[in-house]
Amino acid sequence: MSEVWIFSAVSGWKQAAVVEPAKALEMMTASTKSAILLGALATDYQAKVFNGANLVTIGPVAKRLDLKKVSIQDPYETIKDGYDTLAFLGFDFWFLNQLFQHLKHFSKTKTISLERFYHPNANYSLKTMSEEEWLKAFGGKR
Repeated sequence: MSEVWIFSAVSGWKQAAVVEPAKALEMMTASTKSAILLGALATDYQAKVFNGANLVTIGPVAKRLDLKKVSIQDPYETIKDGYDTLAFLGFDFWFLNQLFQHLKHFSKTKTISLERFYHPNANYSLKTMSEEEWLKAFGGKR
């Protein structure tokens, strides 16, 4: 079990399993229908690493992507498709904590946190890492 970054975020008896970054990405490729959600806090390098993957993102990150590899879709239609695995990177801790709590209780979708801090409400999460260790796992600089 990894150390929880914010103690009030402890979710009870069912907490995230800790995985290594390579294992998390392997789980994404092995799933039937998966997507990576990049938030506004994702670095330029991280946007480039995941460019070409099945991404769901917002305007500030979308500007940094190679448009030749991007398929623009209506987000509401995309959500209706029903993903079996979702990975998250580049979001505020508090926002993801609430989102993971909701998905854990009301959805069968598996969630993977690729964030620097352990998220107990996800199904799978990276351990809490120093910024250098986390950047090394995904490459690039902030």
